[in-house]
Amino acid sequence: MSQGATPEGTERYAQKFKEIAAEGHFRKAQGLTVSSLGVGTYLGQPTDSTDASYAAALVEAGLAGFNVFDTAINYRFQRSQSLFF
Repeated sequence: MSQGATPEGTERYAQKFKEIAAEGHFRKAQGLTVSSLGVGTYLGQPTDSTDASYAAALVEAGLAGFNVFDTAINYRFQRSQSLFF
């Protein structure tokens, strides 16, 4: 199971995008380096198809420099959070 984000890990992630990210895209918040854009997973049917679509979108977002993902436990009958844990 994931232990969550660390200051060192989020800084390393941001450094991977330093040549292509817009100035100010990454910023410090609560001791972490976070992207200015994120992805939410609240909407959608609680189906395998929706899970697969969200998973693919989250992978693409991560490859594009996003590191803020909202997958709260109450979203889509706990299915959004289970994409990661």
